[in-house]
Amino acid sequence: MASPETFNASGDFNWPVGVATATVYLVGGGGGGKPGGASFGGGGGGGGACIKATVTRPGGGVTSFTIGAGGASATGGGDTIWGDGSAAMAKGGSSGTANTTAGTPGTAAASVGSTKYNGGLGGVSTASVNGGGGGSGACDTGLGGTGVAGSGGGAGGTSTFTGVYITGGIGGASGGGSNVVGNAGNAPGAGGGGGGQNAAGGAGAAGRIVVVYSVGRRVVKRSSVSMAISL
Repeated sequence: MASPETFNASGDFNWPVGVATATVYLVGGGGGGKPGGASFGGGGGGGGACIKATVTRPGGGVTSFTIGAGGASATGGGDTIWGDGSAAMAKGGSSGTANTTAGTPGTAAASVGSTKYNGGLGGVSTASVNGGGGGSGACDTGLGGTGVAGSGGGAGGTSTFTGVYITGGIGGASGGGSNVVGNAGNAPGAGGGGGGQNAAGGAGAAGRIVVVYSVGRRVVKRSSVSMAISL
């Protein structure tokens, strides 16, 4: 594989020969939207945080990682973790909790890395039947956008920055009316839209990892052998 490498599911990173360090970008999973109740729409889920960190090759040459799952309706998103999480971890967003309380994003403060950004805050429901939009996932150059309040089924938030290696996913649009399910968030890390009245919230999107590295030049030392010739 060539750098950069992108991972959307949990697994192992097999370090290439000659690579001692790498830069990793992680986005946490997005929270699911809140289901709508009997007389109101649900709030949108929060987007996952994004972090950047420099990591070191372990002794065995293999690093396991976990991609944070997107949360189902009323469920928070999972954390995205590199190795044991001591060097790199991006916090997942939470689910919306009520029509006027949208999901909080994965935060920089709860994440681990040298550069950290909050995900997008979910949008609240402002009408009796419409849910709020989901917050967007953060990206490697900025925080995620806030979901739009549901005054008619607002669209999900979108990141206001374009990432070099990771661009946060756009939040799911809300359920736009009675019995309308919220839309799923877009990868990576966006929150799901809140459900319309009596409808489920949309699922959050899973996180992502991008690994960037340079393969060092191998120096081959050749020995010079002198041969004496007798005449």
